[in-house]
Amino acid sequence: MFAKRQAIETLPKRIRFTRGTRKSCGMFDWPIEELINTAEAHRRGASVPGVVGYGYTRSRMGLMNDFVIITELLQNYTDGYQWILAKPEEVERVIGAAFELLLSLNSSGIYHMDLWAANVMMCNDGVGATHAIDLENCFAAAPRFLSETLGFQLGFFYRREVGGLVGESAYDALVARALETCEGINRERFHAVYQMAKHHHIGRKERRDIFLSGRVVLG
Repeated sequence: MFAKRQAIETLPKRIRFTRGTRKSCGMFDWPIEELINTAEAHRRGASVPGVVGYGYTRSRMGLMNDFVIITELLQNYTDGYQWILAKPEEVERVIGAAFELLLSLNSSGIYHMDLWAANVMMCNDGVGATHAIDLENCFAAAPRFLSETLGFQLGFFYRREVGGLVGESAYDALVARALETCEGINRERFHAVYQMAKHHHIGRKERRDIFLSGRVVLG
């Protein structure tokens, strides 16, 4: 089993966790979102570790101090970022595996808005399936703005470290090949967000705006 512990640092967060309430935006705090999203993704048959359980500790006042999510341990796996640091000649292999994983998640109605190389778990011997982890910033729903959402996902994957390891034109060619398998994509709307996401930082909350409204807001 793998245990991911996250400290609850502020009093408002501790109160929300203890009461099980949402933030004013309607979301739970990120660790709760991760628990819910990972469990739902696994229920749908998506390639993610299964949730084994969760736990927490409390202060003397009865408020939660930290929150722990327990998932299946991915033995004999390496995250994609460490993989390409160790084997930079295999960067396109990791990109291909990540694209296949991303599109598989999307087809299950799971839209990961933080899928970068380190959140892609690669089987060391090439036998096991590739898995996604860290699903706190994720939607288990069909997007109204599919073209913009996919544009962000593929642009973001380039910006987070991969862009320093593969040429942009080579990456664009891999994206174009992946898009051949996607239906219902408006190329103009896709590329507007894709180009933005490749070259600009888009915060976690702003990524959700893309999914919900199709708008790109730069912080």
